[in-house]
Amino acid sequence: MLGLIPFSDNDQSDDRELAFKFYNDPKSPLAEAIRTTMFSIELSSSETPPRTIMLTSVLPNVGKSTLSCNFCLSLLTSKAKVLLIDTDLRKPTLHEIFAIKDNTRGLSSFLAGTLTLQEVLRKTQFENLFFIPSGPIPPNPAELLASSRMRNFIATAAKNFDYIIIDTPPFHGFAEILILSNMVDGVILVGELNNTPREGVEYFRKAVTNVGGRILGVLVNKAGKGGKGYRYYGSYKYQNYYTYGYGPQEK
Repeated sequence: MLGLIPFSDNDQSDDRELAFKFYNDPKSPLAEAIRTTMFSIELSSSETPPRTIMLTSVLPNVGKSTLSCNFCLSLLTSKAKVLLIDTDLRKPTLHEIFAIKDNTRGLSSFLAGTLTLQEVLRKTQFENLFFIPSGPIPPNPAELLASSRMRNFIATAAKNFDYIIIDTPPFHGFAEILILSNMVDGVILVGELNNTPREGVEYFRKAVTNVGGRILGVLVNKAGKGGKGYRYYGSYKYQNYYTYGYGPQEK
């Protein structure tokens, strides 16, 4: 386990406020937990620390995207040049966090060959943090992400940025998670306290390692929520979430 991100009643904010918590409140428990996690990641491989990192989860709505943003902000403190990519081509949210109203220019447009990288790369309000939104939702997310254009893009971007943080859809057995895990230096699984099934985590571990992906560890979000302590796997029904991205879902 990489770390515990504490839950606080004071964190009942909208996603945009939570996503920038590290920057706006650098002394908060969340910010301290992010620092500890990033330190653990750096120590995970003393010779070659991971520079392209993918965040995913077993279930939706565990705070994965807001943590991706906070990871990026923590890296900026070392004067690093950071790229955040939204590869959730099913139900993207990062463009809303960055207040981008027009999501017609993004990763899917670039991978489809209709736009250039320069046309989809966005500067953010934070110096040295760049962002590529998902773009329009395509009919074939896995095929686009499995393309040689995507693999070449990550390899090229790694030469121009110090860190690349990739936000993905929840796992759910979707092929794109396995595809991307083989393109990055490491994968972080985000779980929610008492709401992440053991069988889902084990299935995820086996699936990613079978394709040659490197799992950096599990990051437990909302630790201490509801006074339930630190028992970080519950018995939530894994199969109930296979409709992600294919229809209305209760949040």
